[in-house]
Amino acid sequence: MDASFDAEVSTLRTVAATAGGTRALAHDRIVAEFRKQLQGEGPGPTEADLQSFARLVLVETALLEELGAAERLQSGFSDGARARHAHGDGRSPPR
Repeated sequence: MDASFDAEVSTLRTVAATAGGTRALAHDRIVAEFRKQLQGEGPGPTEADLQSFARLVLVETALLEELGAAERLQSGFSDGARARHAHGDGRSPPR
Protein backbone atom coordinates (compact mmCIF):
# COMPACT_ATOMS: atom_id res chain seq x y z
CA MET A 1 0.00 0.00 0.00
CA ASP A 2 1.16 3.47 -0.57
CA ALA A 3 1.44 6.04 2.18
CA SER A 4 -1.65 7.96 1.05
CA PHE A 5 -3.87 4.86 1.33
CA ASP A 6 -2.40 4.06 4.76
CA ALA A 7 -3.14 7.64 5.81
CA GLU A 8 -6.70 7.31 4.52
CA VAL A 9 -7.22 4.12 6.53
CA SER A 10 -5.79 5.82 9.61
CA THR A 11 -8.14 8.77 9.11
CA LEU A 12 -11.10 6.41 8.70
CA ARG A 13 -10.15 4.74 12.01
CA THR A 14 -10.09 8.12 13.75
CA VAL A 15 -13.36 9.28 12.23
CA ALA A 16 -15.10 5.97 13.01
CA ALA A 17 -13.87 6.13 16.61
CA THR A 18 -15.11 9.71 16.92
CA ALA A 19 -18.50 8.72 15.49
CA GLY A 20 -18.69 5.84 17.97
CA GLY A 21 -17.88 8.15 20.86
CA THR A 22 -20.47 10.67 19.73
CA ARG A 23 -23.09 7.94 19.38
CA ALA A 24 -22.25 6.62 22.86
CA LEU A 25 -22.65 10.10 24.36
CA ALA A 26 -26.03 10.51 22.67
CA HIS A 27 -27.07 7.07 23.94
CA ASP A 28 -26.08 7.97 27.49
CA ARG A 29 -28.05 11.20 27.25
CA ILE A 30 -31.16 9.39 26.02
CA VAL A 31 -30.88 6.79 28.79
CA ALA A 32 -30.55 9.56 31.37
CA GLU A 33 -33.62 11.32 29.95
CA PHE A 34 -35.66 8.10 30.06
CA ARG A 35 -34.48 7.53 33.65
CA LYS A 36 -35.64 11.03 34.61
CA GLN A 37 -38.99 10.33 32.98
CA LEU A 38 -39.42 7.08 34.93
CA GLN A 39 -38.62 8.94 38.14
CA GLY A 40 -41.15 11.63 37.33
CA GLU A 41 -38.47 14.27 36.89
CA GLY A 42 -38.84 15.09 33.22
CA PRO A 43 -40.57 14.41 29.94
CA GLY A 44 -37.96 11.99 28.55
CA PRO A 45 -35.92 12.37 25.39
CA THR A 46 -37.35 14.43 22.57
CA GLU A 47 -38.22 13.07 19.15
CA ALA A 48 -35.28 15.12 17.82
CA ASP A 49 -32.95 13.38 20.32
CA LEU A 50 -34.11 9.97 19.11
CA GLN A 51 -33.87 10.91 15.43
CA SER A 52 -30.39 12.35 15.92
CA PHE A 53 -29.31 9.16 17.68
CA ALA A 54 -30.64 7.06 14.80
CA ARG A 55 -28.69 9.19 12.31
CA LEU A 56 -25.53 8.83 14.39
CA VAL A 57 -25.95 5.04 14.39
CA LEU A 58 -26.32 5.05 10.59
CA VAL A 59 -23.23 7.23 10.13
CA GLU A 60 -21.17 5.12 12.52
CA THR A 61 -22.28 1.91 10.79
CA ALA A 62 -21.39 3.28 7.34
CA LEU A 63 -17.97 4.42 8.56
CA LEU A 64 -17.25 1.05 10.15
CA GLU A 65 -18.24 -0.75 6.95
CA GLU A 66 -15.99 1.54 4.90
CA LEU A 67 -13.16 1.06 7.37
CA GLY A 68 -13.56 -2.71 7.27
CA ALA A 69 -13.41 -2.73 3.48
CA ALA A 70 -10.35 -0.50 3.47
CA GLU A 71 -8.58 -2.65 6.07
CA ARG A 72 -9.37 -5.82 4.09
CA LEU A 73 -7.95 -4.17 0.99
CA GLN A 74 -4.94 -2.94 2.93
CA SER A 75 -4.14 -6.36 4.41
CA GLY A 76 -5.05 -8.34 1.29
CA PHE A 77 -2.47 -6.85 -1.02
CA SER A 78 0.48 -9.06 -1.78
CA ASP A 79 3.56 -7.46 -3.27
CA GLY A 80 2.50 -8.59 -6.74
CA ALA A 81 -1.02 -7.31 -6.29
CA ARG A 82 0.34 -4.00 -5.05
CA ALA A 83 2.47 -3.69 -8.15
CA ARG A 84 -0.46 -4.50 -10.45
CA HIS A 85 -2.71 -2.09 -8.56
CA ALA A 86 -0.10 0.66 -8.73
CA HIS A 87 0.15 0.14 -12.49
CA GLY A 88 -3.54 1.01 -12.71
CA ASP A 89 -4.89 -1.59 -15.10
CA GLY A 90 -4.36 -4.89 -13.30
CA ARG A 91 -1.31 -5.78 -15.37
CA SER A 92 2.14 -6.17 -13.95
CA PRO A 93 4.26 -3.07 -14.51
CA PRO A 94 6.83 -3.20 -17.30
CA ARG A 95 10.22 -4.44 -16.23
